[in-house]
Amino acid sequence: MKKKVIFAGGGTGGHIYPAIVVCEEMKKLNPEIEIIFVGTGRETERKILDYHGYKLITIRVEGLKGKDPFKLIKSLLLVPKALIDSFKIIKEEKPDLIIGLGGYSSGPVVLVASLMEKTAVLMEQNLRPGLTNRILRFFVKKAFLSFEASKSYFGKKGIYTGNPVRKEFLGLKEKEKKKKFSILIFGGSQGSQFINNIVTQAIALLKEKKDRLILFHQTGEKDFEWVKDFYQKNKITAEVSSYFYEMHKFFERADLLICRAGASTLAEIVASKKPAILIPFARASDRHQEINALELKRKNAVEVILEDDLTPEILAEKIMNFMDFPEKLDEMMKNLKNMKINNPGKKIAELCFELMRGN
Repeated sequence: MKKKVIFAGGGTGGHIYPAIVVCEEMKKLNPEIEIIFVGTGRETERKILDYHGYKLITIRVEGLKGKDPFKLIKSLLLVPKALIDSFKIIKEEKPDLIIGLGGYSSGPVVLVASLMEKTAVLMEQNLRPGLTNRILRFFVKKAFLSFEASKSYFGKKGIYTGNPVRKEFLGLKEKEKKKKFSILIFGGSQGSQFINNIVTQAIALLKEKKDRLILFHQTGEKDFEWVKDFYQKNKITAEVSSYFYEMHKFFERADLLICRAGASTLAEIVASKKPAILIPFARASDRHQEINALELKRKNAVEVILEDDLTPEILAEKIMNFMDFPEKLDEMMKNLKNMKINNPGKKIAELCFELMRGN
């Protein structure tokens, strides 16, 4: 029997890519399934969903947390229309299941779905859920968790599945040790000016080592030109792009990652067993990147440096240390291998179909 599923929320690659993994697994179980995304239509969201061929319906809603009084009032005024639009979408589309992906744009859709007595679930990527999912947990049937420690927030509704990872990250070849040391640098789907600045300053301190380095650097749109110019002027071997659509290929070619600590990035690091220096985004809500990253550091699977503690000198020293003592990378790879979870996307898809059969 044909089923229809709405994925609500997203906005960034970190939310959308795990959802796409679940979509693909759902299609394997039922090729006729219809899948729709509902979100705010941010540029990154549109690009990724267009690239993968998924329909997007937009609603207008903004976050409420951490805003000054004027902006908070403005955001609150958008809530009634977002709820009405969510009601119209659900009434027209008649989904069998609504899956909230976290973030403020999932709130109205999941809340209205629950009030309309539709089956709704959550995908929680962070160890500590954000404000939206802390509210929505009371309105859903189940919550699929990336971290086992998150069960304390969701009680019996919480199911530890792991965070779905694109299949391309699951079968990567182990990188051979070569004379050239390759580093993949990225700051999430939209780039990070902080990481772009700190990494280029650190690399400038390693000029004497430049013949031993190969860099792959995803910059985001704003910093692309100047970062590319920096490497060219300093005659450093680097492949620079505003966005790598086939990120798994760069994971495979890298000895080391330098990146943010978004939940999807961490899942990809675990799946690919790729050593990393994590620089959590300091202004992430509820410090979720820091909390997630420290959970991996606790298992000696990654290196973590907080923004306030990081200087170009410290980063340059860390890079040199890994270049000169590759056995440290081997130890991290071994610990990451022990953390790997088998096919979270398939598990979530199967659980979703169980819920839909019970409708």
